[in-house]
Amino acid sequence: MVGKIRPARFDVAGILNKGFEPDPRLKKVEESTNEVPWNTDVHQIPLRRLLDRYGGSITKGLTEFQVLRNRESYGSNAIVSPTIPPSLKCWNVFKSVVFGLNSLIWVCLIFSVAVFLIRWFCLREKIIEHLIFAGALLFAITVTTISFHYQTLRSQRILSSSSPSSSHTLARRNGRFVEIPSSELVVGDVIQLSYGDVVPADIRIIESHEFFVDNSGLTGESDPKRRRSVCTNNNPLETKNMAFYSTYALEGFAKAVVVNVGNNTLMGKVAEVATNVECKSESPIRKELNKLVRLLILQAIFFGSFFFAVFMVLDNDWKGALVYVMTVVVANVPEGLALTSTILLALIAKKLQSLSCVVKNLHSIETLGSTTCICTDKTGTITQNRMAIAHLWFDDRVAEADTSEFLDGHVRFKLDDPGFKALARVARLCSRAKFKPHQTDKPIFRREVQGDSTEAAILRFMETHLGSVTKYRRKYKKLYERPFNSRTKLQIFVYNIPQEDGRIQHYLTVKGAPEKLFKLCTSILIKDEAFKLDDKWKAKFNMILEKLASVGDRIIGFADALLPRDKFNENYDYDTDKPEYLNMGMRFVGLMSMIDPPRAAIPQAVLNCKKAGVKVVMITGDHPITATAIARATGIFEPHPSTAPPTTANDVIKKVASEKDLRKPEKVYCGQDLLGLEPYQLDAILSQNGDFIFARTTPEQKYLIVESLQRLGHRVTVVGDGVNDSPAIKRADVGIVMGVTGSEVSKAIGDMVLLDDNFATVVQGIEEGRLGFENLSKLLRYTMADNIAQLYCSGISIILEIPKPFASMAMLLTVLGTDILPAISICYEQMETDVLRGTWHPKSISMITSQLMAHIYTQTAVIELAAGFFSYFATMACYGFSPLKVITIRILWNCKSVNDLQDDIFGQEWTYDARKRLEAYCQSVFFVAIVVMQVANVLICKGHTASLRKTIFMNWKMNMAICAELAIAGLLLYVPKISFVTGLMPISISEWLYAVPFACLLIVCDEIRRYFLRKKKLDPALSHFILN
Repeated sequence: MVGKIRPARFDVAGILNKGFEPDPRLKKVEESTNEVPWNTDVHQIPLRRLLDRYGGSITKGLTEFQVLRNRESYGSNAIVSPTIPPSLKCWNVFKSVVFGLNSLIWVCLIFSVAVFLIRWFCLREKIIEHLIFAGALLFAITVTTISFHYQTLRSQRILSSSSPSSSHTLARRNGRFVEIPSSELVVGDVIQLSYGDVVPADIRIIESHEFFVDNSGLTGESDPKRRRSVCTNNNPLETKNMAFYSTYALEGFAKAVVVNVGNNTLMGKVAEVATNVECKSESPIRKELNKLVRLLILQAIFFGSFFFAVFMVLDNDWKGALVYVMTVVVANVPEGLALTSTILLALIAKKLQSLSCVVKNLHSIETLGSTTCICTDKTGTITQNRMAIAHLWFDDRVAEADTSEFLDGHVRFKLDDPGFKALARVARLCSRAKFKPHQTDKPIFRREVQGDSTEAAILRFMETHLGSVTKYRRKYKKLYERPFNSRTKLQIFVYNIPQEDGRIQHYLTVKGAPEKLFKLCTSILIKDEAFKLDDKWKAKFNMILEKLASVGDRIIGFADALLPRDKFNENYDYDTDKPEYLNMGMRFVGLMSMIDPPRAAIPQAVLNCKKAGVKVVMITGDHPITATAIARATGIFEPHPSTAPPTTANDVIKKVASEKDLRKPEKVYCGQDLLGLEPYQLDAILSQNGDFIFARTTPEQKYLIVESLQRLGHRVTVVGDGVNDSPAIKRADVGIVMGVTGSEVSKAIGDMVLLDDNFATVVQGIEEGRLGFENLSKLLRYTMADNIAQLYCSGISIILEIPKPFASMAMLLTVLGTDILPAISICYEQMETDVLRGTWHPKSISMITSQLMAHIYTQTAVIELAAGFFSYFATMACYGFSPLKVITIRILWNCKSVNDLQDDIFGQEWTYDARKRLEAYCQSVFFVAIVVMQVANVLICKGHTASLRKTIFMNWKMNMAICAELAIAGLLLYVPKISFVTGLMPISISEWLYAVPFACLLIVCDEIRRYFLRKKKLDPALSHFILN
């Protein structure tokens, strides 16, 4: 039945039409099935030889001397999680301080200090303005760096507080078992494990009793794996007498000898591989900002050199030229952009943290927004990593059960149906699973179970719908129990059951492999009546079994029998190799099928991803049929056109099971299909259109798939939880790890950690990342307009030879003082349209576009400059200097020996000190004009297309920031001690109004632009970045 659906295989010849030699890196994947990262004989050699090698014995264990010797020889049992070396940490801090946008601030700082030193030592001018300016720049760099690294440290503290406490293990030391911390185990220790324990190291089984482990964290397979003392495979990864560090004991107990500890374990080796994986590529926003840095550096060099030459030609004063060049450089640098962009990312990180997503790397937020492909693990990521009853077959019908994460108790059948009551009686009695103690305050679906995943699913289902299973079992005396084993594939319980006549009769309950159990039965229970099993019932049984198996369900059969009193009495010995009680005419009562169900939010999250143009690729180590069923249930695979879109996971399973074309090949590729492929061949496969998933993959193959997708131009986000996901998580552009089920290795190398394991948060992260990209473009537009206006101001003042209209300190006060709060308020802007709709690709969308630059350079900056110069010339005229008089007056204005300079309106004579006071007053008016224009500028930066009438009251933080901006400007002007330091002067209220008409003009012009932009009805993703 399982073999009916076959995963599609690579048709390499059909794709390439030629032979090939496998790439060495991919050969390594093929060899990995035979290559072992430690001694290859630990699972094969006789047990006595293995113990002699480590100096221990089964009965005595290790002595204290042997423990010390083995710890020195083989290391301690602690995996050193992949960490950043101290030198690299220092380098990262240094890069964050010196490079990026901070590099421009450092240029200004160094230039300011150089000008101060020249004027002090060469000209004996003690002007501290330059030092104050340099100190303010250094403060900006410090705040930006601290803000960035504070978020990283904060995330680390959150993860540290949620880390699990250290476990303990029973180990035999000096002849007796003692409980010791697992971290103190050494190679050669003889340990004892029981259900519920975490395997504390790589171990070889000495003896076991129905011992099953969960390998999902290592391999991605959700099925329990039986462990026993016999070597069954030459490969230690496949043999049944080996269990590995970090896996879970689901059932039974075992004694074992430790063969590898710490970084030498399988998990440690995978962690080592993950540590050596190449670093991630640069994030899109980093690339955009680096492009901006290069642009501004070239601009600063060009304009600085040009205006220095112009100043020397006109004034022949190199001292003044240096001061003006510094003004040009300062005007060219958006000093506040580095701080506000860091705050923007920190705010997004805080918002994601409220959704239980811890952001370890702030830059990963930028990249997450530009994700075009999500590669996700299945077990524990897409699914709940717990088995749940999905379907029941009784009374000749298939009934559905609730597989949601919350088990609300809803079923689509009556609980008092005779067929279900019979099935439920067998299911409750034929089991020894029970809840661990002290959990009555927890919901049933969150309680831990002593037993494997199959037993846990049955127990939770019965407890939810029928009440306490433990109380029900207490009603009947258990006479015999035979645990499930791989030979019989059956689990057997016998109870004393009182009958209507008051006498006791032995009641046999059996569950196990459906095919085997069905063959042992002679009748089937249908609506409280037993029917003889004939060919008709056998065909119907096989059809139901095939349908349930085809959707990836794990199926368990149930049967019972009342044993004859004359033969099966209190003296009967059930413990026999020939169980004749199985041939006493058992009746088949039904089937239960179970799956590891998808998380409730996954289908909608996958739908949102597809709507956003993000491809979702499942890469799992599980069986291809199981992977296919989950892919269909979650929407990774589209439903067939002939079927209506399902509304629930159960609906999907029902529709899939009823489709006639179920067996047609799907794009499901197995890990063995990748063996021997060269990179370009894998690229050819992944470049195909449509949806596809990968099953039975190794960690190396996951890594190669991610690498191939990146070569094809995708921004790849990997979501996983197990050690087997670690290399791919490290290689991805963004690595996201599940916080509850995730391994410590994966958490150490991931960029983000989902504390509640909610995959839907990834989609919200993409939305926030895109919104952050949009808001950063608004930030850029806001800050650059101010800087370009200042640049124009410096250049025009040099060419027209007018007294300096805008001082360097006033420029800095605008950027780092009055502008900073409105800039931060832009970070709180909400999306104008659905950012998860439309084409959104990092190669097709750029933050720094020619349209944006043209808009800033030719519209916003020009209108701001006009407002500033109008205010400047109007103030000059009020005091007697007409615009014609002001032009070309700079040399006389700055000459200290000229104390009788006459204005042309009132005929007043102006001394040097009086002129400088008037110059400072005019600079204060110019400063206020820029502040007023920046109020208008931040309003038009609220949106790219939406009218200001609709958005002006949507962000109350911006309205408060505008009020704060005006208040800060007032403090800088009217508080004497502050104005003395800043060089600004108090101005009249009427002079605040000079720039208001220009502010209105700026808003009106932008409203007209938005009106025509809305008429174009552009793609919502692209419209954010098109301005003209």
